[in-house]
Amino acid sequence: MSANRLYHFIQLTLSTHNIIPGAVSFSNRQHSLGKQYFLFELAIQNKMKIGLYTLQNHHVSVYEGPIGVLDLKSQYHYTAILKDDLNNTYRLHVYFDANDNLVERPFLSRCISENNYQTVNSDDDQEAFKLLAHLSIQNLIRFLREKLNAQITIYQTEYDEIEKHADWLFQQLPKSKEKYLLTLDKLIHKIDQIAACITPDRVLLGKKAFLNSLKESVGLMNIPEYADTHTTSLLKNNSHEKSTSTPALFSPLKEHPKKFILETQKEKLGDVLKNLDSRFMQTKEMNGNLQLTTLTEIFHELTEKELFLEFDKIEAIPLEIKQLKMLKEKVQETARKILEKLLVQGEFEQAKMLNVFYHLIATKNLLTIALLLNKPALLDMLLTNNLISVHTKNIAINNFEYSSMVDYCFKQNKNRSKIECLSVLIKHGASLMEVDSECGLPYAAQLILDPNHPMCEAIKNNEENTVWNVVFYKQLNQVLNMLKIQPDSTDEKLKLLTCLINLNEKTIDVLSINHQYKIDTSNEIYTEFNNEIKDILCKELICRLQMDPDFISIQTRMNAKQKQFIKKLNYQERMKLKNSIPESLQKLKECLSVINSLDQWPSFESVKAGAIKAQINAITILDLYDELRPLQKKIKSTQLTNTKGPKSYRQDLSRQTYLIEEIKKLSDALNNPLKLMSSYNKARNALTDFINSLSNIAKDLESLSRKTVNLNQTEELVTYQPSSSTFFSCLPEEITTSNVIELKDEELKTEVNMNKQG
Repeated sequence: MSANRLYHFIQLTLSTHNIIPGAVSFSNRQHSLGKQYFLFELAIQNKMKIGLYTLQNHHVSVYEGPIGVLDLKSQYHYTAILKDDLNNTYRLHVYFDANDNLVERPFLSRCISENNYQTVNSDDDQEAFKLLAHLSIQNLIRFLREKLNAQITIYQTEYDEIEKHADWLFQQLPKSKEKYLLTLDKLIHKIDQIAACITPDRVLLGKKAFLNSLKESVGLMNIPEYADTHTTSLLKNNSHEKSTSTPALFSPLKEHPKKFILETQKEKLGDVLKNLDSRFMQTKEMNGNLQLTTLTEIFHELTEKELFLEFDKIEAIPLEIKQLKMLKEKVQETARKILEKLLVQGEFEQAKMLNVFYHLIATKNLLTIALLLNKPALLDMLLTNNLISVHTKNIAINNFEYSSMVDYCFKQNKNRSKIECLSVLIKHGASLMEVDSECGLPYAAQLILDPNHPMCEAIKNNEENTVWNVVFYKQLNQVLNMLKIQPDSTDEKLKLLTCLINLNEKTIDVLSINHQYKIDTSNEIYTEFNNEIKDILCKELICRLQMDPDFISIQTRMNAKQKQFIKKLNYQERMKLKNSIPESLQKLKECLSVINSLDQWPSFESVKAGAIKAQINAITILDLYDELRPLQKKIKSTQLTNTKGPKSYRQDLSRQTYLIEEIKKLSDALNNPLKLMSSYNKARNALTDFINSLSNIAKDLESLSRKTVNLNQTEELVTYQPSSSTFFSCLPEEITTSNVIELKDEELKTEVNMNKQG
């Protein structure tokens, strides 16, 4: 809710004068904390009673920003004002996310005084509250979603049309540079419009990053107003047929002179693409784990190059950027097909090797396969990895629509084949209190009334949370009481509901003999609940970061660089460096948990950008250090043999100074890589701890390589004394002193042997 797209959509498209289906009135208001929000007042057909509470009025609120911890996960919430028999006033909040799924449990509190509420235990009424919220908001939410989806469809259609025009202009680049850049701006703007309506996924964000890279590359290229036919044809050729010589059309404005170059040259994308494309073609002849591993490695490298493009760490021409995108799409499509095949076949261990492609799979199709072909293991995998929600509504299978997965299992109960699937759903938290549209009874009630029901075995597999649980029967009775006062309740149905309620009361009495039921109305519940939600948010952000393909790809590269670096360290130092990234993620979680201002809570995209930037800076530091060590060895050798030194010696000194300055610059950046998050000033200080370990590496590399350079006097290396606060403090004295920049081979072997013995 920190970036509530539904609020902004309503703000742009609806007026308080509009007639809103499902709502009595619609108004724009301001909360006492200063937040703007839209309030949709809902109609009350009758004074509905749930347990001790009678409904007085209710509404739906859509806030522009969060005012509570739950708002960080929700997009809107349902509010009901209730009263008990003693005329005490209560407030019920039920929160929903952008997919209209329930966020946590319904939240009931008693009004002590104006704007002062005390949390009360409402376990018995949870399912009835859910049903109340669902019945009350369904028409309104359906209207808003239909209107929102229609607008997204319009934006997507416009994007596709502009994209086709952009592809044509790309082919005409010799004489259409300015028009092409304007078209790219239109595409980026259209993506921003789509992102304003929905939470942008990786595909949408990837498109925007690709367009920005392409725009920057085209803008830097020296494209003449007119070009010959041969140059134009080169653009149209396939990437495999591209000329080895770069045409003038793609020449950068700033070409490096042939004289000595001080700055580090950027890697060229074209050289990398040729190798990766060749490796991808070879995967077609591979089988088994080798094929899966190779596809994953190629994907990581392609993603890494995309990120390097975004952070200006690699050099590329427009055609190469296009080729990078096309190659990545081919790799993703190949991996997706293999992954879906493995999942359908039940080869879950092999499928885990392609987990970076989970976000690509057609979850709706796999869900249909899991339910239709009775594959409970596949269903469990989809739910465990959060690829689908157990609360998913309105699923279509074989041209029939079902209200939920539970509804489908009960409708297909004739051959008892769906028992295992239903057991999986119950294990993951699916509710049996959903009302069957055909008979008007909750599914739980059907199982109690008919002990021989085919689905009874499913609740026996989860009996601790169902038939042997007092709360289960109390929740069911509250739902049944709600159904009794519905307008469509016939005399026969009322008689059946009353009979079932009495039966459940007897069961509750029997189970309550050894069951202690506690009602706690203290404020401690509210505090614990808020802390619990905040902890869940932190864990979800960390987990999402760890599972993000972009972060995984750049972390894979960082891990490879670490392996090269730790070969020079002893065992204890290696373990400390190896665990630095997980420790940092844990520190990030701790830092997020202490942020009190909800406005300062960072988005996932912001945290991800800071984490990736930190990884890239650390990789660059290690690359510079790898170049610096042999360079210093060469300088030392020249100093010992030639006092004045040749011309190349002075160039080496200049290069050394440049490398040291770059390491220092990147070290400073690592101290605060989250400067991209300009709108999160307070959070920035807390999140700085996220990259402390990487910062320590950078500082020690800087100190390890520091040297006083004086071209007019005899150059001498400065002795380095490492900080005791980092693992570099344990380095052998030979490494940390300036007298010997690098261990001799014999000394290195001796040190390695000592480490092994230790």
